[in-house]
Amino acid sequence: LFSQLSRFNKMSLEGTWLLPWPVALSAEDDTKYNADGIGTLEVGESGVTLTTASGDSFSGIVNSRKTKIVFSNGSTWSREAEAERDIGGPPQEHMLSERQVNIVTEKVNQEVDIWLIGEEREAKIIHKCVSTINEHLDPAFRTFVPDDWVEAMRTTLDDVKESVEKKTGLNDILQRNLQDSLSDAINARIDLPLVGEGTEKKILGVVVKLLLKEVAERCIDGLEKSGFA
Repeated sequence: LFSQLSRFNKMSLEGTWLLPWPVALSAEDDTKYNADGIGTLEVGESGVTLTTASGDSFSGIVNSRKTKIVFSNGSTWSREAEAERDIGGPPQEHMLSERQVNIVTEKVNQEVDIWLIGEEREAKIIHKCVSTINEHLDPAFRTFVPDDWVEAMRTTLDDVKESVEKKTGLNDILQRNLQDSLSDAINARIDLPLVGEGTEKKILGVVVKLLLKEVAERCIDGLEKSGFA
């Protein structure tokens, strides 16, 4: 699905892009953008060229949906995806949303080449395959993965729920499944000086609870910054 940017010159690249930190692209004219704090991005016949403030230059290509730029040095910029998510919409039916299915389709299309089939037809075939797999991901996982961990995956990938709701849901699953066992396992391995067993257990409980909460929040933040969830 990757193509030369010249086919999409009239579609703006303005907006916030994640490198993974957010950087604003603002148009200076039809073919030139200012990358805040980094340099300039110019649209050419064969793609884009990023010129940094220090004078370094890197070529890049943009995917067909104008959501990702891959540069010659291996770095990838992803357009901030919050606006594309259907937050507050109907419950997500399958493990992946349609937006996520499109992202997976694009990645698969970069790795798979179906012989004697044009790019557009190939993309449609791959999209159908990914969509079909998505319909069966949940029940397939549940044949060998405990329900709570399937729900953890569904929570992190949910394109409809707000970030806070996803963090709370994932944290609840981690606390329910890991807090007591992890606290007991650590307690069996350490002996905190100057505190009784009861106080030691209480301290461990608080530490483990906060640790798991941080894991849940970092997990959701990381996926959202990647543009996938």
